[in-house]
Parts: sequence; structure tokens; C-alpha cells
Amino acid sequence: MRKWSTVPLGQLIELVYGAALADEDRSGSGFPVFGSNGIVGYHDQPLITGPGIVVGRKGSVGALAWSNRDFWPIDTTYWVNAGRHLDLRWLYEAMKLCGLQHLSSSTGVPGLNREDAYERLVQVPPAGEQQRIAEILDTIDEAIHVNERIIAKRTAMLSGFVEALVGRTNQITTARRRLGELLQLRMDYRGRTPKKLGMDWGDGQIPALSANNVQMGRIDFGKECYLGSDDLYQRWMTQGDLERGDLLITMEAPLGNIARVPDDRRYILSQRVVLLRFSPAALLNDFAYWYLRSESFQSELQRRSTGTTATGVRRAELERIEIPLIDLPQQKALSDSLSAHEETISREQQVLRKLDETRAGLAVMPTQVVDAAGGCVSD
Repeated sequence: MRKWSTVPLGQLIELVYGAALADEDRSGSGFPVFGSNGIVGYHDQPLITGPGIVVGRKGSVGALAWSNRDFWPIDTTYWVNAGRHLDLRWLYEAMKLCGLQHLSSSTGVPGLNREDAYERLVQVPPAGEQQRIAEILDTIDEAIHVNERIIAKRTAMLSGFVEALVGRTNQITTARRRLGELLQLRMDYRGRTPKKLGMDWGDGQIPALSANNVQMGRIDFGKECYLGSDDLYQRWMTQGDLERGDLLITMEAPLGNIARVPDDRRYILSQRVVLLRFSPAALLNDFAYWYLRSESFQSELQRRSTGTTATGVRRAELERIEIPLIDLPQQKALSDSLSAHEETISREQQVLRKLDETRAGLAVMPTQVVDAAGGCVSD
């Protein structure tokens, strides 16, 4: 296998200015018109023969777009003029790793200077290797698109199942109790911060879960969060410890996201989040998790909210919302069914993440050497 070479991007391509095409001058159909954010319209005449690569020059600096067909790049973009020895699909993936989005040279409107871009270093495989990588990328892309469609379909089905749970519950019973009457434990630290209490987060490893981390149905650990020390945890978490399966609800910005504590690790409860633990003799946490995600509950939550810029709900209003009660075996049967669908979606999302990781590595990795170092770097 021939070695890969490392060369400046400027030895591989030329970034050519796009041409202006005002909104009113576009026909509205035909070939895609690209701005720095991607497709911005259509026109009956192309400027460039495709396939091709478009690079954001103004606005979304360094953003890349791919066109399978002839296209028109407008004057806020560059289009890539590459040598014939390069496979464009491989080049598109390799350029994604060059960090062009960090090369803004303007203090006013952001702009991409071509000379800065040309200095980025790229590891280039032989032509045959480029083609093989491009073919594999196309196969992975198709698998990703299929997986995304499956996830979207199953997610929509799950939403329908949640509403069916509410309908079934209402058929079974007319008995209802206020949410606050069903709680075994509630934790709410929204009115305090460690700084106000003279505490410092310190150097620690205990994540603080805020409304940034609590997404609908999951905890997003990819979002930035504070890490607290053992000392902070002991002084801060005076209302108790979070337990696996406890429910977290965001009280504002955004309002109404519901997630479960996913494991037995220690967590610090943080901004705009309230923990709800229901009395197991009356309401299973798992059943409450699904009911609180329902359109019925979310609509009632919104109805009781206040605020214009960032809507929120007072704790007293949250706890006045009525929850239908059915017997515990029925609660478990309904919630187990929904959890099984959620687990299927979770497995498919794991597959999607692995496909994305594989795809990201292929453009800078020899297909026969999985541990090869390389990629786009700045000199």
C-alpha cells in the first residue's frame, strides 16, 4: 500500500469566488443555489458543473456543503476547484476536518481568507485509496440515512403510544389526585447557588445536572455542566441523594422536559431543575415518567406557566396538576410497554453514533490501517 502524503490544502485546491444572484432574480426551480448556510433557493441555470463543494466565505465561515448536481454558489461563498487526481467525495470529508470554521479574519462580518485556508495541512491517500474511501463513505451514508428514518419513525410511534397510554388510563379510571399529594420526595434548589452561599465548585468529578442537561426523555452529558467536589456535595445536597429512576423536570428555559436519573452515580441538582420521587404505594416513577411526557400533562403545564421571554411554572402550580390513578399492576404493564419501545430507539441511536464515528475517521485513515494517525491540522 502506497504511503499517504501530507500537503497544504492550497496545493490541492483553489477556492473560487461565487457569483451574486439576488432572490428576485432566481427562477425558483431547477438547480440548487448555495449560500454560506447551504441551499438558499433554486435557479433554472447553474453556474458550476457538479458535483462540487461549496465553502462559506461570509456569515457561516468555513461551513461546507456538497452538491451532487450542477449548482450556483452565490457571492458569500467559495466553490472548490480541485485537481483531477482528487476524488471530490473524499476531499469533501477531509476538508470537514480542517477547522475552516475557526479561520474568521474579520472583526466585523466574519470572513474566510483563502490564504489562511490554503495553509491547513491535509493527509492525502493515493487516488485509488481515495476512491475506496469515497465508496465506503457512500455506503455508510446510506446506512445512516436508513437508520435516521427508522429512528424518526419509531420516535413518532412512541409519541403516539404515550398519548394512547393517557387515553387508556382515562378509560380505566376517573380517580385523580394532585401531583403534590403523590410525592414521597421533592428536591428544589432553584433559588440558591453555591456562590450565594459562599461555596466554590472546587476541583471535583460530581456532575451538576441543570436544565441544559435535562432533555426530553434523556440526560445529555454532552452539554456543559459544572463538576462539584465532595465537600460541595456534602454541603449542597442537604435534601438527600438522587436515586436511579428519580424524575427530573425542567421548570423553565426550557419548561417541561422530563428525564430519569440514569444510574447510581452521585449527582448535584442544579439550576432550573426539580426532582420528583413519587410514593411507590400510589404512583410508580416509571408510569409518572411517561404520563408527564404526554401532551395532556405538557399542555396543562404550559397553561399554568408565566413569563414571556422565558416561560416557567411555579412549584405550587406544578403540584396542583391532577394525575389519574390506576392500580399498580396496570401502571407497570403500560409503562413497561413504552420503556421497551424507548430501549429499541436507544439501541438504534447507539448504532447511529457508531456509524457517525466510523464515517468521521475514514477520510483521514487508510482503509487497511485502523490506527493510523492523521487528519487536517494547522501548521
